[in-house]
Amino acid sequence: MNVEILDVLASRLQRVGQNGALPTTGPQSLLVDELQRQLSSVKDAVTALLKETRERAAFGKDANLFLIDSRTGSTKFNVLTAADASAEGLGTTDGLAIYRHGKGYALDRAVEVFFALKTRSITVSNGQQQRSGRVLLYAWDDNRTVFQVDDDAQVQEVVAVLACYSSRTIPSAGNVAYRAATGVSTKQLGVVTAGTVQETELP
Repeated sequence: MNVEILDVLASRLQRVGQNGALPTTGPQSLLVDELQRQLSSVKDAVTALLKETRERAAFGKDANLFLIDSRTGSTKFNVLTAADASAEGLGTTDGLAIYRHGKGYALDRAVEVFFALKTRSITVSNGQQQRSGRVLLYAWDDNRTVFQVDDDAQVQEVVAVLACYSSRTIPSAGNVAYRAATGVSTKQLGVVTAGTVQETELP
């Protein structure tokens, strides 16, 4: 969030609750409109703060941890074959792992919090590791986040833990619909969830 946005939000918040900010005469709709405008300032600031907080790697995402275990013979092995992926409607892509969170909105971001290979490196040239396994975000919808475990990672029997989260500010209790406009005011107090946004619109 840049300084200009912070300054605009701060100046709008300074006007909230000021003496004489709300009309004392005139129709009730005028008072409601001004209240909505002031609430909109608070909503914008809080939304921006939550969005910024969620995007930071330090944000606690423990509730959405997903384990990928590609160790041969492990009871927690959860890497799909191409046939498994096809049955899930994901094409014939090998090496996918599915986190079924069922939250009703997209967890379209992930931070790697733990990653271990069977051996520390695969090929080293001039002291630099040339190849190593990777786990990449592959796809997502409102109930699943899908990762791809590349060939090197599978050969090296990678174990990884990923913290999954959304790129959008998510309301605490379901989708909050846009409220109806009052008088001449514009629609306010709505929260856009990831489920209502096309994948192509995500940053």
